[in-house]
Amino acid sequence: MVWRRIEITLKEPTSLSVKPDVSNKVATEEVIPATTLRGALRAHWLREGKTEAEIESWLGRSTRWSPGFPADESFAPYVPVPLSYACVKGESDFGSPHGIHDALGGERPKDKDDQGKTIQWRGVSIRRMSFTDSDKSPLKKRETEREVRMHVARNYQSGSKRTGALYAREAIAPEKAHFIAWVLV
Repeated sequence: MVWRRIEITLKEPTSLSVKPDVSNKVATEEVIPATTLRGALRAHWLREGKTEAEIESWLGRSTRWSPGFPADESFAPYVPVPLSYACVKGESDFGSPHGIHDALGGERPKDKDDQGKTIQWRGVSIRRMSFTDSDKSPLKKRETEREVRMHVARNYQSGSKRTGALYAREAIAPEKAHFIAWVLV
């Protein structure tokens, strides 16, 4: 069995709906679930005229899929930031002169700065990070670009849009949205 790499660039706004809140906003995931990837590839291959037997060999029970993680233009993946990471309160996450402290690293963070002021640590607020070759900061942050559009819901009885309520659908912005996934075949 071999791991194969899948590189994805979105060509249109894509909404991977999170469990809806009790509100009129539909949020989107930042990661493409593995089941969504498999379903999209199956639909694509069916449109290309592939047979069920061919598709089953690629998507069958023996394959293992990762989710599609956000990536940069060179398809370097952005991974979740560990919950144990912290930075100094009031400073930016990776731009802090004190750096990022990993609470699970076994070392205590500095209690005071160079002027003797007490340092307060807080959790890092970004969700995803990538490693770079930069000497200044080997980590860079990444947030998936999203856009929100208003839609009118249809009336369940009549199917009309005239009496439907407005709701907002969040979507991942296209063209700059790159993802990378792996499949074990």
